[in-house]
Amino acid sequence: MKLLMLAADRFVSGASSIAVRLQISPLVIGAVVLGFGTSAPELVVSTVAAGQGQMDLGLGNIVGSNIANLTLVLGIGALIRPIDIPEGTKRRAGVCVAAMLGFALLVQVQGSWWHGPVLVVGV
Repeated sequence: MKLLMLAADRFVSGASSIAVRLQISPLVIGAVVLGFGTSAPELVVSTVAAGQGQMDLGLGNIVGSNIANLTLVLGIGALIRPIDIPEGTKRRAGVCVAAMLGFALLVQVQGSWWHGPVLVVGV
């Protein structure tokens, strides 16, 4: 654990000194480092899965982790400082989501009768 903490400290110091030398905002360097840091485990798992011929697992891991990262970051950020979204944007987004959901239900081979009412109630 001590070695991990030392390595992390050195990594952050190195990234900070690179930011100063290149005259880049520490916020940008932090975001890039954070992005690589949060994606590293998914990259390893997906690479191992692809090497074993399990492409479904690799793709599902990438898509799922990105969805989780985006929704968690936006959700926690919105809890800290609420996001003001204009009503027109909300309506357009709702129509787009309903259209995508409708399309997904149309192309789904194993649809049930209750998918239609759920879609209508959801809109």
